[in-house]
Amino acid sequence: NVSGQSVSGQMEAVSKSEIIEKLRRLGYLPTEVAEPFPAFRVGSLLDRFQWMRQEDLAMFNIQLSNLLHAGVPLLTSLQTMSAQIENRVLRPAVESVSKFVESGESFSEALTHHPKIFPHLFVTLVRAGEASGKLDQILARYAAYCEEQSEFHQKIQGAMLYPFILLA
Repeated sequence: NVSGQSVSGQMEAVSKSEIIEKLRRLGYLPTEVAEPFPAFRVGSLLDRFQWMRQEDLAMFNIQLSNLLHAGVPLLTSLQTMSAQIENRVLRPAVESVSKFVESGESFSEALTHHPKIFPHLFVTLVRAGEASGKLDQILARYAAYCEEQSEFHQKIQGAMLYPFILLA
């Protein structure tokens, strides 16, 4: 602090740099910023094994596209959707993306923080949609792509299941 005494505590923010900035605005000179160790929960362990389905990503894109096409601002759309998403993997990712957008990052930059959820192709298309001003159309096209991929995977699984049944 100002008198030179060491102070420690906890603060919540999207990133370490945001915490450092907040502390400096409060008159502190941060020497170390560390993330707390999360408490072990069985639910968090099970979340690692939950799949991110293409259908959920397609639905996310359709709904976001519709909201943007209707003139709802991106941040409002993300906040609204994050409250409605049922998938336990997608919901926290969308909440995080919403916070990054709120802190000033572009939508495509915010998506890069979740590469396991939002593929590189999606991020690249969103970047192109932002640059062209046609983000709603890009999202709708990517949703159609996700649906096609999902149907293709289902056909492959069905085709592989038939020989397996014959052998059993």
